Amino acid sequence: RRKTGEISTALDIQGAYTGEATLAGTLNDPAIAFQVRGNDWQWQPQTAFPNLIEPLGLVKEETQTIPIQQVIVRGSFADNTIKVAPIRIQIDDAVLSLQGKLFSSQPNAKFQIQNLSLDRLRNFINFPLDANGKINAQGTVKGILDNPQIQGEIALRQGTINDRSLPNSIEGNFNYTNSRLQFNTTEPSFIQVQANVPLPTRSLKGDRFNINAKLTTEA
Repeated sequence: RRKTGEISTALDIQGAYTGEATLAGTLNDPAIAFQVRGNDWQWQPQTAFPNLIEPLGLVKEETQTIPIQQVIVRGSFADNTIKVAPIRIQIDDAVLSLQGKLFSSQPNAKFQIQNLSLDRLRNFINFPLDANGKINAQGTVKGILDNPQIQGEIALRQGTINDRSLPNSIEGNFNYTNSRLQFNTTEPSFIQVQANVPLPTRSLKGDRFNINAKLTTEA
């Protein structure tokens, strides 16, 4: 079973796709252009696990699958660098896109997230509160695959916590490096939150985190 705070890395995805590629250059210095398109995929981010449920006993419990309506990948490979322009993924009403240099000596890519519901994020992260809303974000990705450096801006729209409405939009910026996430709000001014947390968490004793929140009477 998935442990609290553990982010899924499983890629159990089923669905049909079409693709094409063109090859140019030389054997020592190839240049490849590629395109992949898929529709109506199913992603199971967590594998099935045994669970003891009364009065049924031991059963195999399936986790929720995520429908992926569309996947589009366009890119090229040359000079030992993969460029994507763009990768576009649609999940429900959410659209995730990424474009730039990947798997190069100096990776540098831009990403954008639109209308990603917190409900979908529960497939990957255990929230301590009953929070809902939709996430918009944009930023850059640098560094190597084992230690990415991600920074950008994020906004929570139509948010609620424990069925209580939040301001229509809560905005902030974030920075993720060395497996730690730093976040602080910028709008509205009457909500001020600063956080420095490990992600993913490894143990309750070994991971230190710091969260500060200041709310005025307007909040």
